Amino acid sequence: AGTRAVEAVLQKDREAALLQAEQGKLTAQKAALAPWLSLDLPLESGSTREMLVQFGTLTAARPLEEAQRTVEEASELAQLTQANVDRDVRYCLLVCHTSAQEEVLQALRDFGWFRMNLSGWTGTAKENDQRIARELEQNEQESAQAEQQLAQLTSLAEPIRQAADRA
Repeated sequence: AGTRAVEAVLQKDREAALLQAEQGKLTAQKAALAPWLSLDLPLESGSTREMLVQFGTLTAARPLEEAQRTVEEASELAQLTQANVDRDVRYCLLVCHTSAQEEVLQALRDFGWFRMNLSGWTGTAKENDQRIARELEQNEQESAQAEQQLAQLTSLAEPIRQAADRA
C-alpha cells in the first residue's frame, strides 16, 4: 500500500508540473499575440503570386507617417498599417504588389523593418487570444484540482510511511 501511495503522489506531482509548463506556454503565446489584436486579418494570410503580405516590426523612434510616406513613395501599390506600438517597436502589416516588393522592402530597411514569423496560427489574433484565454482558465482549474489532490495524497503518505515503518 505504501508503494502505491508514493507512486500516486509522484504521478500527481508530474501531472501538476505538466499543467504548470502548459500554463507557461499558453501565457507566452498570449503575449506574442497581444500586438496583433487590432488586426482583423487571419494570421495565416500569406503572400500570393501577385501580393506580398508581411507582418513585421519597425523602430518606434521614427514617426509612423514617415514610414508610410516612404512606402507610398516607393510604390503606390503598397500599404503599411500599424497594428500596435510600444516604447521601442511598431507592429505593422505590409501589403504590396509583388512587382514593387524589392523597392518597398528596401525603403523600409531604413526604419529597421524586421519580418515577424506568425506561421502556425490560423484565424485572427483576437480569435486565438480568446481560445488561449479559455485554455488558460481550464488549465488553472485543473492545476488547482491537481494541487488539492496532491495535498490530500501527501497528508495520507505520512501515516502510510509510519505504518510501513512499524511493519
